[in-house]
Amino acid sequence: MDVEEMKKMKEKVKRIALCIPMRGHIGSNFLINFIKIFVVFMKMPGVLPIPIFSDIMPIDKARNDIVRSAAIAKADYYFWIDADTYPSEEGVRGMFNYLTDNEDVKIVSGIYFEKAPPYNPVLRKLDEMDMMRVITKIPSNPFTVDGIGFGCVMMKRRPMDDMINKFKGNVFQFNDKSSEDLFWSREVKKLGYELQVYPDCTCAHEGIPVTEWHFLHYKLDQFNDVKELSEYLGKPRHEVLDACLDGAFVMMKEWNKKKPKTEEEITDFYKETDIYLYDLTSWWIRNKQGRAKAFKSVNLKTDMNFLDYGCGIGDYGLEVLEASKSTTVDFFDISKPSMKYLKWRLGRRANITPNRWRLLNVAAPTHKRYDVIFCFDVLEHLPNPAEHLKYMHDRLRPNGKLIATVAPKKTTQPQHISEIDITEHGFVQLSDVLYMRDDSPTVMELGLVVVKTEKPGDD
Repeated sequence: MDVEEMKKMKEKVKRIALCIPMRGHIGSNFLINFIKIFVVFMKMPGVLPIPIFSDIMPIDKARNDIVRSAAIAKADYYFWIDADTYPSEEGVRGMFNYLTDNEDVKIVSGIYFEKAPPYNPVLRKLDEMDMMRVITKIPSNPFTVDGIGFGCVMMKRRPMDDMINKFKGNVFQFNDKSSEDLFWSREVKKLGYELQVYPDCTCAHEGIPVTEWHFLHYKLDQFNDVKELSEYLGKPRHEVLDACLDGAFVMMKEWNKKKPKTEEEITDFYKETDIYLYDLTSWWIRNKQGRAKAFKSVNLKTDMNFLDYGCGIGDYGLEVLEASKSTTVDFFDISKPSMKYLKWRLGRRANITPNRWRLLNVAAPTHKRYDVIFCFDVLEHLPNPAEHLKYMHDRLRPNGKLIATVAPKKTTQPQHISEIDITEHGFVQLSDVLYMRDDSPTVMELGLVVVKTEKPGDD
């Protein structure tokens, strides 16, 4: 074989960079799976796999470091694999063939799922507010999206070269809108490239109980709140799930459409809207950590009386009733759809007798006293939160406790019209929890303990 023939043969070989960003040490399970994938490419005629592991560093720097190494190696393709995702050999082979057999396909992602409930696929679509929204419906054929995670992504060289030229090599960046992979997704689309998903390449994600085949099974059959709301509304579970995931966004649009300003207009808005059935169901599923902190402040004792103030669909009060057979709960909310649904929920729980709960569509009478009052994510919706704090104090027993959460203002939740001023109300910061100081003027006057369990920026 002469030099020219060797040169032509070398030009025919396509290099694929196997890109593994390092944030810690890799496990043996990943290494075994990676070797299998490496062998898949080694067996392909004319394909040369080049493993590229970054040093241990922040994820954006790790990815940019790999891009530089792949460019130096003159890689024709990139295959990004996170060190905790496990694509199958068959899926990888199919994704590579789909990429190379179709001239118009430049970037293709496999499918894997988030590590935290509700275990959504790491695929996104842009909405009219330029926000990345979760995709839950996965077609059986390849489809396009607006955002991808980089746990299993394959691409041709051209899109990355164009990104390198645009951002001088710093192609993965964090900003106020996006993580480093969604930043890349947004910017590469601006350059005219489509992001495609190859659904036959699915990955296990280390540490989570779901993979591709039982993703919807898990979400629809294990999330009892979705099942319950579906049964109540008489709608298919997948439709209810989608509505729950979009609940906060739909609420924002409804509020911006009606623009209630006076106290009467705000009251009328909350009395009639049924969107909170979905929004609150979604919040209960997602806010496990927040409610764990709230219940940590409660010691369920015999004959304790609770008031769930602004109860919505009543999840906190329901949990109290199901945790102890001796407690009683009064539920108060002005929302007609929420209270109707709550009554239905209470009626179908055989372990909760009717004498242990009451539904109040007007404020509790002045003679009623409570050991604990819950007021979760209510005060920020009210034009006069201080007035409601005073009302709740007047219904506490001696040594009673008010536990309240206050969500922050942000553009995606314009219905959060009020803030509890931490100076005015005597709050003090302890870790990520805000307590009222025992010696603050408000506590001395009212005898309250108000707990804020959300970190700034939470829903």
